[in-house]
Amino acid sequence: MECVIIGIIGTVERNNMLFNHYGRLNPVQTNHWFYPDSTNIYRYKYVRSSRTLQIVFKSNIYAKYVYYYVPERKFREMFYADSKGKYFHKNIKGQFEWDKINL
Repeated sequence: MECVIIGIIGTVERNNMLFNHYGRLNPVQTNHWFYPDSTNIYRYKYVRSSRTLQIVFKSNIYAKYVYYYVPERKFREMFYADSKGKYFHKNIKGQFEWDKINL
């Protein structure tokens, strides 16, 4: 496994994924799509520069929902939540402005 130390203190890149010094994935810095084991969410990612949470639901994989001004903390909580769908419905849906973008 190739590791590259990058400019962020305490962060290591392995296989294009960023890990902190505890070996825990830092999901905010990756800008990659995550594919959770979820009955509701097909894939999701957080774009730090625009503070947007992007979600594609299994019910319609041809549309991306973009939630604006989502705090980084909310994304981290969702990333580490046991149920991504339950977290989304309780803490994201109806709380932030959003757009549907057809893919």
